[in-house]
Amino acid sequence: MRIIGAIFVILTTASLVACDETTPDKQAPAEITITGVNTKVETDAVAEAFRIFKDQCPKLFTEYWTDVVSAEGELKPMVKDVGNDLAIKFPMAKAYGWSQSLQLRIRMSDAPSAIPASVGAAFQTLFFDLGGGRSPGIFAFKDASAKVCEFKKQSAKGAFHPVEALTVLDTDPRLLQLVEATDNNAETWQAASGNIWSGVKLYFGPHKRYVGEVVGGTDRESLTSGELTRGVVVKMAGETLEWKNRDAIVLGAWYIRRDDPALNRQQWRTIN
Repeated sequence: MRIIGAIFVILTTASLVACDETTPDKQAPAEITITGVNTKVETDAVAEAFRIFKDQCPKLFTEYWTDVVSAEGELKPMVKDVGNDLAIKFPMAKAYGWSQSLQLRIRMSDAPSAIPASVGAAFQTLFFDLGGGRSPGIFAFKDASAKVCEFKKQSAKGAFHPVEALTVLDTDPRLLQLVEATDNNAETWQAASGNIWSGVKLYFGPHKRYVGEVVGGTDRESLTSGELTRGVVVKMAGETLEWKNRDAIVLGAWYIRRDDPALNRQQWRTIN
């Protein structure tokens, strides 16, 4: 990898494989060229973020890579300076607390041979936004982008895939203060106490960092007292399941959004 001015270039292992003389019939994808990288800190952060993205979307960089025509990206600010303050420039800033985003654009073949037709990748350019901040993760725009990476789609706009490790893409602390000032109100948030249902998304702390989604509940026997402790099983941002003490959630700084659709369903799953 090398830096040319403000252009950061990453040659992927997959592209080296695609260029092998034994596979002349396969396309040779371009290097991943990322613009907007101006400092050593940004260079290191972008390199690590790109590595994390490859881990989270492995098929794109292995068995599907021969269907890639070109790939490029940009480290792009989500906010703008207004005097000594910040103003939100793009929705990602407010939604996830990102002051910058690593935006990736990956153009696919018009006639892909490796990607299943059901993905709908033909003639498509896949778009991904990676950010840190309050809710670190990857936002995949379009159905095809989400399907290629096997991300769960949440809305018509796309799929947000939480990845805690993407905090490597640091955010401006002024943005977190701005978002907290506008979002930390009774109209947006409420305490998790009394509102824990299957499917509810949990957030923690003053910055409302996303933790995971409630799956259901199960009790555990204390090793010391022998008493049963009520618990909540949470699917964490990394897709692992963790057991958490229900009382700790009820009494702690845990929050949910008032517009969470799971509140209306009020369903509860008991896990044995």
